[in-house]
Amino acid sequence: MKQDDQEKTLLGMLLLFFVVYTACAVLLQIRSDELPSKSAAAVDMFTGGLFWVMSIIGILMAAIRSKTIMKALIWLGVSAGCGALAIDEIFEFHEATRYVVGDDDYIKIATLPIALIGLYILYRIEKPAQRVIAFFLVGLGFHALYIVSDMGDGDFFQLPFPEITLLWAEEMLELLSLQSYLTGFLLHYTIVSRSSNSHVEPMDDDSGVKTA
Repeated sequence: MKQDDQEKTLLGMLLLFFVVYTACAVLLQIRSDELPSKSAAAVDMFTGGLFWVMSIIGILMAAIRSKTIMKALIWLGVSAGCGALAIDEIFEFHEATRYVVGDDDYIKIATLPIALIGLYILYRIEKPAQRVIAFFLVGLGFHALYIVSDMGDGDFFQLPFPEITLLWAEEMLELLSLQSYLTGFLLHYTIVSRSSNSHVEPMDDDSGVKTA
């Protein structure tokens, strides 16, 4: 199968997976008879799940980049950051910041410039393909809308929508943002792993002796 065909197949399967994943998150949240803003809500478990997957991809990328210590450490940092965010989605430690700065929205707002800086660093060290960058930019777009919907519930300004609509919009935009980031990560990992494998010298037999 050609490279373009493989990537199209991957993206098609990911789209189907995310549709089912999001539908399950919504249905489970509705079934719980709780607002999606409730601590440790059902939809938060699905959000945390996406962070865990990105954390694993960070480990896989660190393994591929193990010959370059700096790159490996950066990818391990990505893995650790995503893992920390996954844990926070479950236990919501960021809620405690409201007692320090008056509102837990500030920590959410900070995630946008942090994501932007992180993606810029990855761009500089990895030089990802344009199609990978496109998914990262889409993720940043959804990320920004997620922040706006969170701020627009009256804490900073008021958007012209009912509170329940803004609550659901916030959660769905966060899911869409993470799904876009995750797609970029998976696509980049696929491209890099394929490139790494193509540079492995072939063996002439089962003895492990490299061909000349």
